[in-house]
Amino acid sequence: VKSSTSEGKKIWASKMRVWQGLVLVLVTLAVFFGASEAAPRASASHILVKTEKEAADLKERIANGEDFADLAKEHSTCPSGRKGGSLGQ
Repeated sequence: VKSSTSEGKKIWASKMRVWQGLVLVLVTLAVFFGASEAAPRASASHILVKTEKEAADLKERIANGEDFADLAKEHSTCPSGRKGGSLGQ
C-alpha cells in the first residue's frame, strides 16, 4: 500500500526531526572564560555521519567516555573531522 504524498511528507518530516535531534546531540559547545575581562568565547565541534544508526552509536560511545575528537577524525564525513570535528570559535 502506497502512502499519499502528504502522508509521505509527514513521515519524512518526522524522521528529519529525529535526525536533526541526533545531530544536535553530537554538536558540542564549550564556553571558555579567561582570566581577563574579555568577552567569553565559544567553540563548536560536530561529527557528520550518513545514518541515524551511526549517529546513535557514536553518541553512546561518547557518553561512555570515548574521545570526541578521535571519533570525529575516524567517522566524520565533514572536512572538519580532520580537526577533530572543530568548527572553530
